[in-house]
Amino acid sequence: MTLSLKVPSLDDKKYAEIVEDARKRIPVYTKEWSDHNVHDPGITFLELLSWIAEMQIYHLDQITERHYLKYLKLLGFSPRHQRSARVYLTIGLPEGGEEGEGGEAKIIPPGEKLVTQGESGQELVFETSRGIAITRAGVRRVMTDYLTGMDDNTEANNTPGMYFLGFGAGAEDGSCMYIGFDNPPFPPGVDTLDIAVRLYEDDLPPVATHGDEEMDVTTSVKVVWQYCTDYGKWYDDGSWEDFDVEEDTTMMLNYGGVVVLKRPVEGGGDGENGRNGGSEGNEINGRFTSWLAVPGELFGYKQYWIRCRVVEGGYEIPPRIDSILTNTVMAVHKATVNGESLERLDDMDYDKKTGSGLPNQRFRFKNAPVIEADIAVDGIRWKEVTDLDGSGPGDRHYVLDRENGVITFGDGINGKIPGVGQEVRARRYSYGGGRTGNVMPGSRWVFKDQERFNGVSVANTLRADGGEEKESFKSALSRLKVDLRVPYRAVTLEDYQYIAVHTPGLRFGRAKAIVGTREISTGKTGVSECGEFPIVKVVVVPYSTQDRPEPSRGFIDTVYRHLERHRLLTDVIEVYGPKYVGIGVQMYVKVKPGYSQEGRIVEIERALKDFLHPLKGGKDGRGWPFGRTVYRSEIYEVIEKVDGVDCVSSVSLEIAGDAGRMDSEGNIEIDEDALVYSSRHQIMIVERDKGCRMGR
Repeated sequence: MTLSLKVPSLDDKKYAEIVEDARKRIPVYTKEWSDHNVHDPGITFLELLSWIAEMQIYHLDQITERHYLKYLKLLGFSPRHQRSARVYLTIGLPEGGEEGEGGEAKIIPPGEKLVTQGESGQELVFETSRGIAITRAGVRRVMTDYLTGMDDNTEANNTPGMYFLGFGAGAEDGSCMYIGFDNPPFPPGVDTLDIAVRLYEDDLPPVATHGDEEMDVTTSVKVVWQYCTDYGKWYDDGSWEDFDVEEDTTMMLNYGGVVVLKRPVEGGGDGENGRNGGSEGNEINGRFTSWLAVPGELFGYKQYWIRCRVVEGGYEIPPRIDSILTNTVMAVHKATVNGESLERLDDMDYDKKTGSGLPNQRFRFKNAPVIEADIAVDGIRWKEVTDLDGSGPGDRHYVLDRENGVITFGDGINGKIPGVGQEVRARRYSYGGGRTGNVMPGSRWVFKDQERFNGVSVANTLRADGGEEKESFKSALSRLKVDLRVPYRAVTLEDYQYIAVHTPGLRFGRAKAIVGTREISTGKTGVSECGEFPIVKVVVVPYSTQDRPEPSRGFIDTVYRHLERHRLLTDVIEVYGPKYVGIGVQMYVKVKPGYSQEGRIVEIERALKDFLHPLKGGKDGRGWPFGRTVYRSEIYEVIEKVDGVDCVSSVSLEIAGDAGRMDSEGNIEIDEDALVYSSRHQIMIVERDKGCRMGR
């Protein structure tokens, strides 16, 4: 049963009731006033004041949108601003370019404008988020060396929707992914190589979030990007040198993003002129020059090759790569304008580009909605605030209405007033955003500056996403109500579990919080005494494609830091991975006529694997419960439900691991911080002419 406060109605008196109540109070205050009829001037004033009182009471009972917005702000919430869509664009050089004539590389600066059309035919402007050098180096081969074999993943890399394992299923140390280019990746004048990596994530759970908290993830794996210095010995790790990585938004291929490699410089060491310390004017080393000039032959293909190699740690989810691309850059749905004079909104004939000296002046941008702005009055920068309630008379503050593209200044009490004749100018502002920017794949794109980029092709193979309209205050209020139920302080064990699985940036499987103890040594006058104190133990299981999901050191550290920020001051916490108990089943099974024995064995093993799975096992399919006993009777039920199984005559269980024990009934008990997995099974098929005697 839930209790809630009843919201009182303040507008509970009508005009006639107020007049009558006031008339009845007259004798209390003045006995001389004896004429209470409507012709009396005093009654006229009484009726006037009663009407004013009724209006005030009416307004007391009205909660406007402004009240809601202020309430949201007090609670640290505000409606979200309009958001801009983002899209990856692959850019190609014109056909027939020749080296030395600028045809082999084209520099696209950050903020370069491109134009496409929305669904309604309106012009949409996007800007590149970073600078990039466009070359003729396209990815022509992708090979994977996963220590026990090699795969050619070129077709998968070139086929939308098809992914490949970049380092194989295990991604062990030493696994390599080789990328071959059909042209030099570093033509003259180009110092960086941008490699866009898209991961296949459609069947994965979303990355965890916890309110609006920022992601702070530690990765355990380390990969290096390398180039070959001697193709005759490409199989020798000594023939490969490390690139310097300028930027890696993929975080060692844990996420989709861009890896930016720097052109190697003379030397190859870490000295003053080496790869890590060389100046831009240095010549590249001779070995790299030969690699740059002549394609090397690997796997029977002549290409310009680089490779990515795992050198440390491991992945919870080995990289499943949808595509690796060059000449690909992210563009954002916005347009930037520099140095625009704003227009004042009032009826005065005074110069509309300057201040009027009056309170609450409003100025308008030429374009809306506004994403961000940098405003100056007579060359002095002013600061944007959410409202002017806390602004003083001398504070250079303004309020920005992004949706309508209007700014409002103060009244001299709350916020300074722009003076007469002072110019109000946007030093720089961006406009755009909204759902219209979520354009479809294959949209037609052109550069705004068509003359400078004549013949350059632009394509998007994926839909733009992320564009959102401004959030209404009702939606923000609903979001607040949901957020108020979210634990941000770990008080109970359930709080610890919730906060752990919502560690930003991680893909989580499950977590279990339990109360444990830790020994502590207390010295008294030289004598060491040991005692125990309670701690909170949090067992974490990452989402993984492996049968036994194991958290890496970085995964555990990331969860620990997140819990540290949200724990009670007096709590001590410990984060670790689960113990695993392997469950092996020995059984005798009779198969129905018409079914193959080999097929039933495969199906029984699959059913046991699903039932005993740490993440999707158990009766509810949400993972085997921590510490739950494995009963023989349930194993019987699982096997008997397999299509084609007539009956099960005997079942016995076996244990693999130290966290499990067999009881007197043949069931397996496990520790409270342990999970199970499907181990080796022995499936014996009973002859069809024999019946089943249930030996449970």
